[in-house]
Amino acid sequence: MAQIDRLIWRIIDVAILMAVLGMVALISLQVGSRLVRFSVPWTEELSRFLFIWAIWLGLAASFRTGAHPTFQLVPGTAPRPVLIVMRAVQTCAVAILFGAVGWHGLALLQQQIRFGEQSPILQIGMWWATLPLVATRRATGTVVDELPEDWWFPVEVLAFDPDRHAAVVGPTAIDDLGPGEAVLSASSAQVRNLTPGDVLEFADGTELTVTAVVDDELVAAAEVAVSIHGDLDVPTARALLARTSDADVAAGWADLDRLAAFDPDGELQDAALSAVRGDEVPVLRHAAGVLSPVRLKVHYGEFAISDGPGRWVRQGASWLRAHHTITDVPLLGEVECHDAAIEPLTAAMTEIVERGMSALVDGDDFGGCWAPRTSGSGAPSSHAWGIAVDLNVQGNHYGFEPTIAPEVVEVMERHGFAWGGRWPVPDGMHFELVPDHPLPGRIHG
Repeated sequence: MAQIDRLIWRIIDVAILMAVLGMVALISLQVGSRLVRFSVPWTEELSRFLFIWAIWLGLAASFRTGAHPTFQLVPGTAPRPVLIVMRAVQTCAVAILFGAVGWHGLALLQQQIRFGEQSPILQIGMWWATLPLVATRRATGTVVDELPEDWWFPVEVLAFDPDRHAAVVGPTAIDDLGPGEAVLSASSAQVRNLTPGDVLEFADGTELTVTAVVDDELVAAAEVAVSIHGDLDVPTARALLARTSDADVAAGWADLDRLAAFDPDGELQDAALSAVRGDEVPVLRHAAGVLSPVRLKVHYGEFAISDGPGRWVRQGASWLRAHHTITDVPLLGEVECHDAAIEPLTAAMTEIVERGMSALVDGDDFGGCWAPRTSGSGAPSSHAWGIAVDLNVQGNHYGFEPTIAPEVVEVMERHGFAWGGRWPVPDGMHFELVPDHPLPGRIHG
């Protein structure tokens, strides 16, 4: 056993020496290359990796030999019992420190492996830099379906009144929902790979058992449907589900328009209301020409998120690696979008150029495509998926009358982009890729 121990520490000592010599060589190469105006960008990144390895392996070696920096709180001439106690306190403090470092380092290591996080230049796994923090304690943990700490999947939950839902839609699995239970839409079950009997666990600790999977339309294409009497607090009133018994279509619409305008408590004076028929769009969110979050996931993939500054979020590296694309598009220059948006966007801009309408799209006033942030409701924006572009930003701000040319709108819609200028609260610069139904959708109110 002693021979194995000496061999391990000899390997560690050699690794420390190689890391230090590697750093010196890389930094020398970096400085020298700059003198001849030829920078080698990967030297800085690799030298940082070697620095991390040298520090943490060096700490282990120094603690082993007692060569680490120390300071004495108690003189060496203190009584022997006092010195024994102080050594015990020192040992406990070191154990607590490295225990905390190892615990959090392991969580970081699992996150980096699970999401395939890579260094920007060398494109090697970031876990190579994290591994030294935990390798002496545990190499890795068992990967399960749960996400690392501080990461989560944003999930849209709609709460229904079972009795009222049944009065409009008819009998469904929602009728029998009780506390701790949920119904999934078919799209949600597809994304989550769940079946009845499986359990959803939310960040606040709430657990919901899936009782059924139903067609999207029965739950307005929500990911999770619960009862208003259940465990999850869903306080915001988002939609009114209604039907008319009038056989005449025009009269029926008039009935629904009057219902939408009915506001006895004056709570909707500043609200923008829109009404659509079920045969015009699959479901309604803030406008007829947009997808529900779960349909976005079906078409464009699901990503985990973690908090960033303000409304910005961090996205899982595996989704970014699979779908985030940077390319040049006519009129707009370099764009960052979802790979599914590149072809229709390029086709639309090419058509605008070929039809002699280039002056109608200002490439210098392009507001971008991919932007990992949330919307006002707290849900990820369509820009987080990289499927929306903002054109001619100046003069087409949210909430104001759009000024963008109708010819541009016509081309973009024909190539599959819904225009925000048709929303109840217009967003004239915004064009969003919507594959689920013909565009534009009819809007009333």
